[in-house]
Amino acid sequence: MRTRKTVVIAAAITGLLALSACSSSSRGGGKATSTRNATAASGAPIKLGVLTSVTGAASSSFSTVEKGVKARIGLANAKGGVGGHKLTYVVADDTSTGPGAVAAAQKLIQQDKVYGIMENSSFFSAAAPTTTKAGIPTTGVSFDAGPEWFDKSATNVFDAYGYGNYSVVSTTYPQFFKLKSAKRVFAVGYGVSPSSAQNAEAVAKGSQKQGLAATYDNSLAFGSTDVGPLVQKIKAFRADAVYLSTVQSTGYAMAKALRAAGVKYKVLALATGYGQDVISDSATRDAAKGVDFATLIAPVETNKPGAALLASSLKKYAGINGIPTFGEYIGWLTTDLMIRGLTLAGADASSQQFITKLRSSTWDGAGLQSPTNFADIKSTMGGQDQGRCLYFIKFDGAKFVPESGASPLCGSIIPGMTIKGK
Repeated sequence: MRTRKTVVIAAAITGLLALSACSSSSRGGGKATSTRNATAASGAPIKLGVLTSVTGAASSSFSTVEKGVKARIGLANAKGGVGGHKLTYVVADDTSTGPGAVAAAQKLIQQDKVYGIMENSSFFSAAAPTTTKAGIPTTGVSFDAGPEWFDKSATNVFDAYGYGNYSVVSTTYPQFFKLKSAKRVFAVGYGVSPSSAQNAEAVAKGSQKQGLAATYDNSLAFGSTDVGPLVQKIKAFRADAVYLSTVQSTGYAMAKALRAAGVKYKVLALATGYGQDVISDSATRDAAKGVDFATLIAPVETNKPGAALLASSLKKYAGINGIPTFGEYIGWLTTDLMIRGLTLAGADASSQQFITKLRSSTWDGAGLQSPTNFADIKSTMGGQDQGRCLYFIKFDGAKFVPESGASPLCGSIIPGMTIKGK
């Protein structure tokens, strides 16, 4: 998996786009793990790197990542930085490809000489060996479904997105479908995306295990809006619950096509897409009406303190008003986790000292998700947090409304059920 060009979703993708156990260290990992942070020791700012999709097929889901990073660093710097040292960052584009992710990681490490990397990329698995060999602290989001999250020799990689395992199945989605009185589930993913395809299959098979009629289809090309043939399959199945482990463009195309075809569903759930852009764009507003969005990150509408702090910091330090986007959320999360490690280890700590301190700690999930104990990682279903929890929030055409009984909704792992990757 590390050598293939993985194309995966941002989310779940909640499934997705979709996350699990340990991470990377180069136990030793060369000079990087034994050399102290000379930047901080000299009193200069600490430079961090951001690896994400600025261009390419996945960029629509990641275009706002930098805003989340900027907001969290702005908040930290307003409080004096870490150990009196301000934080700075530089962005590297993975171009929505595996080779691009490798090149971006090499640039950050070799040219920019960053202390740590916040990776917000569906293609990180291709670059993970590069970061591990360098022994560079890396906080990320495991919806790339790569092996690095489970590689116990890769202790330098820390997941800020729940440690989901795309071979694991939970009851969370089936519980939501039952809550909405749905009985027939049709899940959709991308065949070329490991996390998307496995997530769709897991939702369908988990629903079957919970007594619902269910099937899945992974025939769509990544990002496709040509959903007509699939809509006919959904209609023929008589689905009253449709789950999409896809990017937003596919999701909104599906929503419009289902309505045009007269499909009467009780649930249309997307694993990504919640955010201000739904409200701000009239075409998106129309397409998303009646759609449920699933997220493992607490929406601002839940009024949780962590969500309120994110929203206020985006406004103050990044000039962003309104509901945070997926990209802003994950940019904030990965940066918050990096700052947690720096705070624990000290601004002048070596890479190995950072890794050791953070690996033996518990992170509070920035107050946006269940806490993660990095010393005792538990596998959960891809796109769900350590508590196997998701927030479901419906867009009513004007605003997002948290679903009663599902904000959050926490399931359990189904024993003995696994999904095999391709």
